[in-house]
Amino acid sequence: MWFSAWVLNRLLPDILYSLCPTVGSTVLLCVGTNPVAEVFRSDGCVIKVFSDDHEPAHVHVSSAEQEIRIDISGVVAVVLESGKKRRQSANAKFAKQALHLVNSRLAEVKAAWESIHNGY
Repeated sequence: MWFSAWVLNRLLPDILYSLCPTVGSTVLLCVGTNPVAEVFRSDGCVIKVFSDDHEPAHVHVSSAEQEIRIDISGVVAVVLESGKKRRQSANAKFAKQALHLVNSRLAEVKAAWESIHNGY
């Protein structure tokens, strides 16, 4: 199943997402049985919220080579420190780009988190 999500996120053109269910303007994909909300795409990055994710509120920002988790629970978004289970796979340049993207649309990102975690 992970391969299917990877193909959808990385290889298919955005036009195909019009076939997927949505919550407002947020596209829902499925990884296993868990919906994944794609909040937006920009500059080669995909900003996603997983429905079964933990607090604090955060998004996953990924490119073809890198991924980072961004904490959106505060007034400004910050990099979510790695836990024991996962290591961040992002360099400083990508982290800066991800923070800029998320902070530039923070209200939209927070609304997507709320909609996917508090019912849609």
